[in-house]
Amino acid sequence: MNQKILFSRAGLALLAAAFIALTLVTSLLLRGWRVDLTENQLYTLSPGSKNIVEQIDEPINVYLFFSESVAKDVPSLKNYAQRVRELLQEYARLSQGKLVLHFVDPVPFSEDEDRAAEYGLQAVPVGGEKLYFGIVGSNSVDVREVLPFLQPDKEQQLEYEISRLIAKLSQSEPPVIGLITGMPVNGGFDMMQQTPRQPWVVFEQLRQLYTIQEIKGDAEALPENLSLLMIVQPKAVSEKMQYAIEQFALNGGRILLFVDPFAEADRLPAGQENPFPQVMAGADLNSLLKGWGVQVAMDKVVADAENALQISGGAHSAPVRHLGILALSGTDKGELISANLELVHFGMAGHVETLADATTTVSPLFQSSTDSALLPRSQFEFLPDPSTLAKNFTPGGSALNVAVRINGPAKATMPAPENAQNDRRESIETGINVVVVADTDVLTDRYWVQVQNFFGQRIAQPFADNGNFVFNAVEQMSGSSDLINLRSRGQFARPFTKVEELRRQAEQSFYQREQELQNRLQETEQKLADLEKRLNESGNVQLSEQEVQALNDFQQERLRIRKALRDVQLQLNQNIEALGTKLKVINIILVPLALILIAAFLAMSQRQRRKERSAD
Repeated sequence: MNQKILFSRAGLALLAAAFIALTLVTSLLLRGWRVDLTENQLYTLSPGSKNIVEQIDEPINVYLFFSESVAKDVPSLKNYAQRVRELLQEYARLSQGKLVLHFVDPVPFSEDEDRAAEYGLQAVPVGGEKLYFGIVGSNSVDVREVLPFLQPDKEQQLEYEISRLIAKLSQSEPPVIGLITGMPVNGGFDMMQQTPRQPWVVFEQLRQLYTIQEIKGDAEALPENLSLLMIVQPKAVSEKMQYAIEQFALNGGRILLFVDPFAEADRLPAGQENPFPQVMAGADLNSLLKGWGVQVAMDKVVADAENALQISGGAHSAPVRHLGILALSGTDKGELISANLELVHFGMAGHVETLADATTTVSPLFQSSTDSALLPRSQFEFLPDPSTLAKNFTPGGSALNVAVRINGPAKATMPAPENAQNDRRESIETGINVVVVADTDVLTDRYWVQVQNFFGQRIAQPFADNGNFVFNAVEQMSGSSDLINLRSRGQFARPFTKVEELRRQAEQSFYQREQELQNRLQETEQKLADLEKRLNESGNVQLSEQEVQALNDFQQERLRIRKALRDVQLQLNQNIEALGTKLKVINIILVPLALILIAAFLAMSQRQRRKERSAD
């Protein structure tokens, strides 16, 4: 009787009304409650981002431009746009009305499309039309910040980019960077060429966005308004200044420090009496660095056989690999300073060694490979032939830190100078924020950028990520303290890791065989060249039986290696296809079959219980 009432029209209507009422009550009582069940917490803002949003004083308008009508045939981009929208809504929800969102669809040939172009958003052609997908923010004084295009493959940096945009719009004035340096970063005069030197591009670009205040190494104190202290290979730093630098760090100041055992760009003035100018030594700051748990040997240079770059060997010589000039990629993919940097070029860099008694946390930003070692600085002083570095080179078997980030508690180690104010800070438990780079050549133009003069305007064409590395470091270190510790968030896309692992293994094997073949080909070409030279000199040459046999053996070996290469590639495809077949069987057959068996079991159990109740 009860079942008949329950499934009658009145009963169904009553259930529907109860469901609607329950939904309304829960939406009112549980408003603002959120549960993020994704593995990487994709829809949960980090504590740093929450603090940045809570510190907004005046309203900030954020415009998300997305050409929804143009992207109708690009479902992956539409899904990513939806995730961006939801993330922005989370920012707005926490801002309590101070972050005002505007979602704009810049339809082709509309005023919104003109606004997108005016704001500097990047248009991507899709199906003959322009697609816009970027963010524009503006504050109450019409200061504007723009993210020109939101690339799906950079989703890990999305939260950082949005938080950075909000933090910048919350600032009333550009950050002030203090600069202590003994290097010609502002240009100068070339005595050898009798021409003026241009400022380094990286500092030219920094001055466009920041206020740079230069500080002498023998100054007694640091300015009080610094957002970041940047130290680049000073010639001398007084004890008073070293004490001031340490106190700056212990009071929460951020420091970006460049030291170099062999600063190639810092040589004595060249002249007729000094055609090979000597590299000048920088100040030894290890007494300061040891208090932060690290040290840099100023008489040792990192040499790396795996990451060495080729340089020109001269007009009539082949390029040679220079073990001291390295192309490195970021060590920690979650570290925003080195994220999305393909290669950064370093020159005769030092090693940032972590001390055994360090109380701080030292995180590598850039490391050499394990095929590296420390060589004496003197080997690089006069080096007409860099290939000599490879002779008798013995790798140490461990990676060497070239750049690190230092965080964590630290104590004062520098003695207070006479007449110092009685406000000495002895320690900091919340942690210092210091980045140490054991190279200064990474800042120079020749290592990362080609500068051209275009009708009086200097145009910089980068060929390495050195500039991006410096800008990432300065931007993050000079920004909000919450922004400094904000790391890359997870990605929504889940790659097929097993497939990629199989592909990498096979490609590594393929690469090794390919290198072996290339080496053998070079040997053969050298032999043939020698034979041709002998033929030209004597007019006639008879190949020996050993030479004929060697050439025949090589041809046979070359065939075997080529067959092995084909086998490796074939095995790669077979492994991936086999894995794909397994996944298809599981998804198409096994999973539905398991669901059917579970449903059948539940149905049989329910039928059995009904029979038992009817029998009673």
